[in-house]
Amino acid sequence: MDKKYDHTKLEEQIYTQWEKGNYFSPESVKAYRNKKGLFCSGETYSVIMPPPNANASLHCGHVTYVIQDIMIRFKRMQGYDTCYFPGTDHAGFEAQYVYDNKLRQEGKSRFDFDRQTLYKDILEFVLNNSDLAQKQFKRLGLSADWDRNTFSLDEKVIKQVYSTFEKMNKDGYVYREGYMVNYSTFYGTTFSDLETEYKDAVSPLYYVKYLIKDLNKTISVATVRPETIYADTAIAVNPKDKRYKNFVGKFAINPLNGAEIPIIKDEYVDMDFGTGALKITPGHDLNDFKIGKKHNLKTISVIGLDGKMVNTQNGVNGLYPKQARLKVAEMLRQKGALEKVDNNYANRILVDYKDGYPIEPMVITNWFIKTDKLF
Repeated sequence: MDKKYDHTKLEEQIYTQWEKGNYFSPESVKAYRNKKGLFCSGETYSVIMPPPNANASLHCGHVTYVIQDIMIRFKRMQGYDTCYFPGTDHAGFEAQYVYDNKLRQEGKSRFDFDRQTLYKDILEFVLNNSDLAQKQFKRLGLSADWDRNTFSLDEKVIKQVYSTFEKMNKDGYVYREGYMVNYSTFYGTTFSDLETEYKDAVSPLYYVKYLIKDLNKTISVATVRPETIYADTAIAVNPKDKRYKNFVGKFAINPLNGAEIPIIKDEYVDMDFGTGALKITPGHDLNDFKIGKKHNLKTISVIGLDGKMVNTQNGVNGLYPKQARLKVAEMLRQKGALEKVDNNYANRILVDYKDGYPIEPMVITNWFIKTDKLF
């Protein structure tokens, strides 16, 4: 016996013996136990392996899969028809990000390729990583039935997803509706709340005056995004704010496009922030989106998926928001609607968790499932 255990010599040999004996297949194990006269419960026990993203090598967190494997081995020894179902995920954005970095190191960009070529290249990259993940799982000793390995873009998976969706649509379980998402105009994709973070910033805070219809008075709001005034559909004040008691129910005139927007009351408004009046832009702010739903306000989008301004006016359409911000501020100044600017306003900006690029809150058509009908 060796004085020092050398896993590099023995573990691969042992795992090869396991695979040759087909000891991870429930059918094979059952046949073996019956042949040896060992107890078989006739009950099943299975675990679906959480498919790792096939965008790179496994990391230390994947070692926790050993816990699942312990349960599988325990039930297998108890005589259950046991199966550990393995698989890998195509990863979506994660794969794109890693592949983008690979191209960048080669002095290339994903925009150098047509859609089909890029898809083919990334798929090949992902499949290679899937093979790598499987080899690494075997090094961990996982007793998965590799003949049942599934890739999330396998034809059988795609067909099942399509057929399930078609059935749910036919049965009235799904519907489409606009919803606020965290959109990255740089990456061209949405991010979950867990994939975003805030970073501290110092931004200009613009105080903008709105003329009140039929009154020789104005109401001012404070905003860091004057370029979205085109998408305003209301001005909100707190019901307890006596300063604006007589303004509620009136209409304010949008200083950029002349649209009449209602002055409403809502408890969400912070009386101590800015002027205590809040411009409501349901198309480009999550809280405004919620207020818009609550008060049945129209949702207007003025930033396209390419990150450029739309639905505004000549001279602003086609600009990026930062460019439009300066342009609009000057237009407001010329109209006498810009009251003042605080250039040292400390705030937080929503960014993606990868590179810290700004996230654009946008209302995009999403699919929803009527979960209350499923139970």
